[in-house]
Amino acid sequence: MSEDFGHMAAGVAAGVVRPRTVTHAARVVSWAAEHRLPLTFRGSGFSQSGQSVPVNTLVVETSELAGAGPYDPAGGSVTCEAGLTWRRLLEVTEPDGLAPPVLPFNLDISVGGALSAGGIGAGSHRHGLIADNVMEMEVATGKGVLRCRPGENGDLFQAALGGLGRFGLVLRVALRLTPTGGMVRSLRVVRTSCREWLTELTELSCDPAIAFLEGTSEMADEFSIWIGTSADTSAPDSGRQVAEIVTRTWHDFTRRYESRFADMRSTGAWEQSAHPWLEMLLPLTSAGLNAVERVLGDRPSGREWSARFILIRRSAVLPTLILPEGRDQVGLFALLPKAVHHHDDETFAFLRSAASLLLLAGGKRYLSGWMGEMADEDWRLHFGPDYGRHLRARAAFDPAGVFTSALFHRPL
Repeated sequence: MSEDFGHMAAGVAAGVVRPRTVTHAARVVSWAAEHRLPLTFRGSGFSQSGQSVPVNTLVVETSELAGAGPYDPAGGSVTCEAGLTWRRLLEVTEPDGLAPPVLPFNLDISVGGALSAGGIGAGSHRHGLIADNVMEMEVATGKGVLRCRPGENGDLFQAALGGLGRFGLVLRVALRLTPTGGMVRSLRVVRTSCREWLTELTELSCDPAIAFLEGTSEMADEFSIWIGTSADTSAPDSGRQVAEIVTRTWHDFTRRYESRFADMRSTGAWEQSAHPWLEMLLPLTSAGLNAVERVLGDRPSGREWSARFILIRRSAVLPTLILPEGRDQVGLFALLPKAVHHHDDETFAFLRSAASLLLLAGGKRYLSGWMGEMADEDWRLHFGPDYGRHLRARAAFDPAGVFTSALFHRPL
């Protein structure tokens, strides 16, 4: 409980509660709000800057809130408790050939944890954030348990999705389901130019035949585009030279990162290293793409870096407080240094400089990643013209001001 996956924020819990039912969880939240006892909500703890780390607060740990149902295969929906992991959720829906249209890369994240940041996956260019596919939620707020959806308590619905638990504890979530399909064919196309890589990813994101799309870069002069389609669908006719073709079941495709995670665990990097993974949401403008190109070109030598670029479709359901201004799409740029020690001054200095450059280009921080030190002015800049609305929502749903974590060691 004293750390999260980032291993950079440390805290102390005043106590830990693991409610076994949503009723119990709601009572804990109500009691804490009544007695003004600060709370920190924690799912699987995969945050990186103390988002789920206590600061002498009572921790509500949601792993026991792992129920699923009602499940309506014919209607294409499932309701689950927020502590359920995506892996366990798929055990319910996958036998019927159904799944949420966007899944996180790490299936051991809790449903509530992913939604607290918004949630991003390889299908986001078509289906938006994971939060876009939420139909309804029950949230234990400082004013009681409220059901919310578009058109009913819509202000809470918008605030809680991507809200880092600052508006209440999500108890239950109703998610939209779509068919998984059969086999997935993944084509890897390699580019040596960063700008060509970014431009091509943006163009491909408009192809309706592409179900999954990811940009990855492991080396300074090699940029890969992974194009995922149904194995029954013709590959996009692009004239591109294909470096690799992988055909696998949908089940195996959704677990394609697990060997990488296993390697990190076996080497000790999972638990022993810091994970300052810079994750920024960017407008697809010349300024935004130029900033990505400059950051990748300036990566310090002497260490391994991994980069990701994911396209995200906008919709009216998106949590509006976390996205940069722009067109119908935005991009998630992630820069992942490997095997970082806590006192690696050069790496942290570069990440701070990169974050500043990306923010100046119109970027917004994706709130599950490495945030650095966030002062009041940083939050004002993050929310921009919506800062006042954010404060009003906080006052409405956390009037006692008890929902907090190590990330918010300074009051908003």
